Amino acid sequence: MPTDVRDTEEYQESEAELRREESEGEIYPLTDRHPFPPSHYDRS
Repeated sequence: MPTDVRDTEEYQESEAELRREESEGEIYPLTDRHPFPPSHYDRS
């Protein structure tokens, strides 16, 4: 039986990082207001 990737620690850590970046405005969905992805990602 295959393992569900969503149950792995790596997946959960990645999801948490994405939620943090989105909540801090580092990443956002592409819209008419923001048609392009960020030009850089601050990793400090």
